Amino acid sequence: MDEKILHNLIIDYIDSPIWLINEHYELLAYNESFAKVFGQISSENQVQGGNFIEIFHKKNETDAWKSAVFETLAHGKYKFTYPVKINGKQAFFEIKTFLIKAQGESKQISIIANDITERKDFEKKLERQNAKFKKINLELDNFVYSVSHQIRAPLTSLLGLINIAKIDTPDKIHEYLAHMQDSIESLDHTVHEINDYSRNARVELKVEKISFGKICDEIIDNYGSGKKLNAFNIVRDIEDVSDFYSDAKRIKVIISNLFSNSLKFNDLEKEQSHVSIEIKVRKKLAKITVTDNGEGMHQESLPKIFDMFYRASQSARGAGLGLYVVKEIVNKLNGKIEVESQLGKGSKFTIELPSLQ
Repeated sequence: MDEKILHNLIIDYIDSPIWLINEHYELLAYNESFAKVFGQISSENQVQGGNFIEIFHKKNETDAWKSAVFETLAHGKYKFTYPVKINGKQAFFEIKTFLIKAQGESKQISIIANDITERKDFEKKLERQNAKFKKINLELDNFVYSVSHQIRAPLTSLLGLINIAKIDTPDKIHEYLAHMQDSIESLDHTVHEINDYSRNARVELKVEKISFGKICDEIIDNYGSGKKLNAFNIVRDIEDVSDFYSDAKRIKVIISNLFSNSLKFNDLEKEQSHVSIEIKVRKKLAKITVTDNGEGMHQESLPKIFDMFYRASQSARGAGLGLYVVKEIVNKLNGKIEVESQLGKGSKFTIELPSLQ
C-alpha cells in the first residue's frame, strides 16, 4: 500500500483533529476531524499546500498560531489552549505541536488538537463551587461572631434586670418587666432572622401558584394581633391579572420583612404614618413595591443595606440579617431588588420576580 495512502488512513481513523504544516505555514496534510473543526476546509475541496494561517481572520488567532510555530521551531514542541466555535457553540482544544525534521533543510510541524471542552466546563463549575464555598465559610464566620453577640446582649440585659429587681423596690417592677420584654423581643427577632436565613440557604424551592392577596392578609393579620396598626394608614393594591408561580414561603418572608421595617422605622413626628404594598402581575412577571413615609436612610447607607449584619438605624433590632435575607431570597427566585430612600422622607423598595412556571 502506498505510504501516503496509509498515512492518510491512520490520521483519518483518529477522532482528534491532526494536521501537518511546514515552517512557512503551508498545509501539507490533515484528517477529516480537522476539516470539521476548522470549517473553511472540506473533504470535497482539499487545499493541500495552501496557507494554514489564512484560515483565520482574527488577529489574535493568527498571532496565537504564529507564536506556536515560532516556539515549536525554537524548542521542538509547544502546547496551548485554543477556543473555537463549532456549530455556534464554544469549544476548547488543547493544541500540541511537535517539530519533525524532514529531509534536507525543510522543517515540518505535526499538530494534534484534543477536545477539552468538558474538562473546561468542569473546571468552571469547580471554580463556581469553590467561590460559593468561600462565600459560605466567610458568612459562617461572620454569622457565628455577630449572632453570638446579638444573643448574648439581650440575655445579659435580662440577667442584669433580674438582679436589680431582686434588690429594688416593688413599685419599679413594671419598669423592669418592660425592659425585659424589650430584650426578649429583640432576642426573638434575632431567632426569626436566623431561621429565615437558614431556611433560604438549605430548603429547596417549592414552586406553586401564588395568591398575593392571601399572603398579604396573613402578614397584616399577624402584625395586627401583636401590634397596634391604628396609627398607620396601610394601603394594599394587588393586580394579578395572570397566574404566577413561585415559592410562597419565600415571597412571604420578602414582603413581611419589608412591611415590618416600614412599621419599625416610622417617623413619630409625622401626623400620619403610611405603608403601601403594591403588587402587579403581568406576563409572568410580578412587581412588588413597598413604600413608606418613615425615617428614611442616608444615601451613603443604601449600597450597604443588603450586607449581612449591616444596620442602617441605631434603633434596629435583631442581628441585621433582615434585608440580607430579602436580597438572598430575591436572587434565589431569579429576581432583582432596588431601593430608593431619603432621610426624613421615607423609603421605597421595588422587587421584580419572574414566574417560575
